[in-house]
Amino acid sequence: MNNKVNIYGESMTGKSSTENPLETQHTRVVLRSAILSRLILISLIILWRFLLSPYDTSASINPNCLTSTSANYSPPTRAIIFPRFAFVIEDSIVWDSVYFVRIAQCGYEYEQSYAFLPLLPICISLLSQTVFAPLIPLIGHRAVLGLSGYVLNNVAFLFAAVFLYRLSVIILKDPELALRAAILFCFNPASIFYSSIYSESLYSLLSIGGLYYLMSGANNFATLWLALSGSARSNGVLNAGYICFQTMHRAYDAVFLKKHAYLAVQVLIAGALRCLCIFVPFIAFQAYGYYNMCLGRFPDEMRPWCNARLPVLYNFIQSHYWGVGFLRYFQLKQLPNFLLASPVLSLALCSIIHYVKLRPEIFFSLGFRASDEDKNSSAVLISMGADTKLNSASSLEILSSKVQREDQVLRQRKRSINGENTVSLQVENESPEKHGYLSVTVLPFVLHLGFMAATTFFVMHVQVATRFLSASPPFYWFASYIMVSPSVGKMQDGSNGNVANDSYHRYKEDVAIIKKIGLNAYRISISWPRVLPSERLSGGVNKEGINYYNNVINELLANGIEPYVTFFHWDLPKALQDEYGGFLSSQIVVDFCNYAELCFWEFGDRVKHWVTFNESWSYNVLGYVNGTLATGRGASSSESIRSLPAIHRCSTQLQKHFANGDPGREPYLVAHNQLLSHATAVQLYRQKLQIYQNGNIEITLVTTWFEPLSETSDNDKKAAERAQDFKFGLFMDPLTAGDYPSSMRANVGSRLPKFNQEQSELLKGSFDFIGLNYYTANYATDAPNPNNENLSYNTDSHVELLTERNGVSIGSNVNP
Repeated sequence: MNNKVNIYGESMTGKSSTENPLETQHTRVVLRSAILSRLILISLIILWRFLLSPYDTSASINPNCLTSTSANYSPPTRAIIFPRFAFVIEDSIVWDSVYFVRIAQCGYEYEQSYAFLPLLPICISLLSQTVFAPLIPLIGHRAVLGLSGYVLNNVAFLFAAVFLYRLSVIILKDPELALRAAILFCFNPASIFYSSIYSESLYSLLSIGGLYYLMSGANNFATLWLALSGSARSNGVLNAGYICFQTMHRAYDAVFLKKHAYLAVQVLIAGALRCLCIFVPFIAFQAYGYYNMCLGRFPDEMRPWCNARLPVLYNFIQSHYWGVGFLRYFQLKQLPNFLLASPVLSLALCSIIHYVKLRPEIFFSLGFRASDEDKNSSAVLISMGADTKLNSASSLEILSSKVQREDQVLRQRKRSINGENTVSLQVENESPEKHGYLSVTVLPFVLHLGFMAATTFFVMHVQVATRFLSASPPFYWFASYIMVSPSVGKMQDGSNGNVANDSYHRYKEDVAIIKKIGLNAYRISISWPRVLPSERLSGGVNKEGINYYNNVINELLANGIEPYVTFFHWDLPKALQDEYGGFLSSQIVVDFCNYAELCFWEFGDRVKHWVTFNESWSYNVLGYVNGTLATGRGASSSESIRSLPAIHRCSTQLQKHFANGDPGREPYLVAHNQLLSHATAVQLYRQKLQIYQNGNIEITLVTTWFEPLSETSDNDKKAAERAQDFKFGLFMDPLTAGDYPSSMRANVGSRLPKFNQEQSELLKGSFDFIGLNYYTANYATDAPNPNNENLSYNTDSHVELLTERNGVSIGSNVNP
């Protein structure tokens, strides 16, 4: 028996390879941002040290090791070849870097050095004895140790940024939000520590990487990474809290939902062992310190902590040498340090308060009172049976079609129109609170951040909050979240489109309402980015998006309602706008037709009425003249901007696209390319599919009825005709006569694009019927343009539109 072939020509019985174009693209952006941030930072460091002398002069203090038995001890050798280069590196080893390099060079010689955990010195020592060993004769042993530390930390930072993006995709289920969070991490306020010989980079890599593997279901691998994080920094042991949170919920799930006590015991034992593994490195290091500092010594030589009931060296050092303790930093002289830490602590506090305010039941119940829907969306963390190994690509569930040419894809679609799709976006199937910063999965991260922020404020040297909290993912998630929250939205009231009426999940209710009021036809619009998340066919098709529209169409037909399907109701893929300006470029014609053909093949067996564009005039004028809708261009000269509240007017006028818009040229160019896109799509349908699918295709236009303000004025009568030409004739004349109205040619001149003969013939009759949206009427009066300055579509018609004549309205207002 032949294997069933799906729409991309892959065997349905074989295992197709998976790749995620969107994630790959974002990962490259994150890597570029991380590299750029390091280059900028290192350049600033070099410039700063060239201009000013360092505050810390400890770099020059480097006595010989106390003992020659140190594992990495290197006795003095002959003169090095590049002493100046060695001096530059060694001179940069200051503050905590002195301890890390000294430990890597001589081991733990002094009691206070045990405040610095061993993983970073071990890695530095290992690199200096292997990869960078040939450099020792050139620049000396200590300089090689410093160089090893710099390289290690900067490379670790790059990987940490990538892991943060991947973790964010899994947790937030929003790749754009995840990308913003990762870029913010690349330029975080503690960046200097990530490129110095400090433990921040290594700890961030291990902790964030461990959490990524934990959220991916690879618990054992995650445990190893999190245990190593506890060898890099003491607060790494707190990462065991994530294991505890997971264990707690899974044990509850086993006992109360699955009624399986034995399974709960297994979960508890496994969780306890994993937590123990995370604690082991830190405990072992304390035992190592006890062995070196306490055992074999006379009572009068032993340090006070050696005789403590619980001899923890780390706590003693922090208290004795650095004055760390509860409220010990609350002194008037430390006020500048509290002010220094206030931005980071304020952001952390706001992130916690915001989560508690919007998800109080989730927060105070520790997630136990989460809805089934919430729990299902966070199954890998709080539900049983979710230990399958995933990756961020499976979280997105975006699989590439792996095709090289889009026309080949479409021909295969024609042969298997009912086959399964291969791309799925989990984000599409999530309700607003199930993903993003407010998801249940974020809860343990918020709890972890809260504990660390409180510890920083009440116990530690508060100024270290900047770097202490810099490895906490919700710190960046919340910052990314508020960047697109309603308070900074771009609608007139300051809101955005993050939350809508949820027709995606409630379409059956909508159809039932349509049927109840007696409609036998319903027009729906397909979102271009929803079905093609990578903007083009070669980037893969979104399975969930296709399934959604299939479900809506099937539900309409099942209820006796004829679907009228629109391709473009102003949802333009942002990547096409960024790449070549969207409908400002003729390149859009090919991409639009490929998108339309995809829809023909996917839905044409049931859809018999197609609409290419909905109200192109509205998209052009409101988006490229007034700037009140996407793409928001040309708004700087719009009356609508001046009518906005001051705060929104200010933010709107600062948008870069507004200042770059050309309201006297762009709306005509956009209309021109939309007309050609429409006509080309109609030609494609008629030549390839109409005879088989037996459907028809049209365009929906919008118009207003215009009456002359003065019934006796020839100028006002002509003004009414021009107004109709500029609004309705802009599209209808090319569709019937192959060119724009003569009044437009006369007034707009060379700014109005021209059709060649082939395009003109293509346009004529490129519709089976016309849809017309009619809203209102206006009086029109002649308004000659006094000069050619500030050219705009709004003034090109030389018409002033009014709603009243002699104080009497043209008609009663209707507010739908």
